[in-house]
Amino acid sequence: MSTLAENKDKYDSYFEEMHRATKYQIYGIWDSMRAREYWRKRLPEMDISVLADVLTNLYSATGHAYKEKHGLKE
Repeated sequence: MSTLAENKDKYDSYFEEMHRATKYQIYGIWDSMRAREYWRKRLPEMDISVLADVLTNLYSATGHAYKEKHGLKE
């Protein structure tokens, strides 16, 4: 049986890795082929529910930055 701390460590590790990979895609550091290869290899090994948190976090931050840059309001 795993402890809550072990689960948190695993969650944090997945979150950090997925966050980095997603940022690499959004900002053009990875091309589509490299990104596809990464996701096809890693997603089956990870807790997919963490990806929802990563995407929500990144899309919200990116959206806010875009609106500020272009003077848009909610």
